[in-house]
Formats: sequence, C-alpha cells, structure tokens
Amino acid sequence: MISAEGSGALRGRRAEHASELGAAVRVERTRAVHTQAFYGGQDILHGGSRCSAGFITRSGSGRNYVLTAGHCANLGGTWTTSSGQTIGPVAASSFPGNDYGAIRISNPAALDPRGGVLDDGAFRDITGAGRVTVGAQACKTGSTTGTTCGTVQAYNVTVRYAEGTVFGLTRTNICTQPGDSGGAMFAGSLAQGITSGGTIGGCSPSFQSFFQPADEALSTYGLSLL
Repeated sequence: MISAEGSGALRGRRAEHASELGAAVRVERTRAVHTQAFYGGQDILHGGSRCSAGFITRSGSGRNYVLTAGHCANLGGTWTTSSGQTIGPVAASSFPGNDYGAIRISNPAALDPRGGVLDDGAFRDITGAGRVTVGAQACKTGSTTGTTCGTVQAYNVTVRYAEGTVFGLTRTNICTQPGDSGGAMFAGSLAQGITSGGTIGGCSPSFQSFFQPADEALSTYGLSLL
C-alpha cells in the first residue's frame, strides 16, 4: 500500500483510494533548505505545495526548462524557489500514463540554472542520460531526503496510482519521501529518472520507489541536458 498527500478534497480522495489502488504520489506542503544557484534536487513550490527539481534542460530554440514529475506539473501555475524567486510557468505535463512535466525558466540570468544536481550538499555535473543495468546502483536527490542511494530492481514497471495508471517506470529500493517527487535519479554523471512515488511509511528494507525514465521525458519534449 502506498499513500499520497495533497490539499483539501484532493487529499481526502487520495487517502480513500490508496488501500485499493496501491502506489500513490506524494506532494509535501512544507519548505526545504535553500541553496545558491538552481539545479536538480532543490525544492520547487507552488500554491503551498512542494516538489523537487529534476534536471535542467534546454530546448532547440535555446529556452531553459526544469524537468519534474507530471503529478507536480499538473498543479499548473508559476513555480518558485524556497526564497520566493520565480522559476516560471508550467509548460507541459503528462500524468497519468506518464509522470513527467516541464517548467519553463522565465529569467535564466536571474535564476542561474546549472546543468547538474545537488548531491550530498555539493554540485554534481550531469552530462548525459541513460539507463544502468538491473542490479546496478543509482541515487536520487530530493528536497526532503537529500541524496539517497540503492539498487535498480526492474524497468518497464506499471504502477496504479489513485489518479490513474503510469506505465514504463523504473523500480528501485532508493528511499523517497513526500516532497521528493520530481527529484533527479542519477548514476555517476548520467541522468536516470524523475522521482514518481514510493511505498507508504519509512524506508524499510522492503521499501520500493518508482521513477519516470529521464531519457523518455527528454525525447518526448525535445530537450537536452543543460
């Protein structure tokens, strides 16, 4: 069983269906630590909800976008950092079915986006995207639990969330918690995925988490890593 957090009637509906539908996504409503510059793993906020930035990207026309979870981007509107600095508006979102979305960076000169992720408090450059073999180690960075690592267990996993079914996810035992949604999964300098959801409660030995493959999201939106 997997749970979700939201606001008002939406939170109640998610809780009502969680026991019968299995996995559910979580959007945390608290603030996280702000760091200078802007890159993957940092918190992104909208309307009292918090998710995490995934990968910073560039379109063919030169615009910059933040990849994050689709169930976060579904909230729409304009997103900000923890200090209240504007990131920009949601440009695209796909959830359920997939779980990825893109936020356009309105003013890159002011936000100072970097093409990497926050890894244990330090900047890690991300230079490409791919998928490690099943059984290999990978890590994720998110605004709730920071950097956590584990093992890739399976690809092409189908997860039935309260809001609908998502296909083609990566299953791991990497710890994720509410607010990590949208955060970056990586292995070395390679982008692996975007945090989608995880099993209920703490990160026990049987914990499972699910990630939207990053290469699929990049290809769909025609984006490249910054």
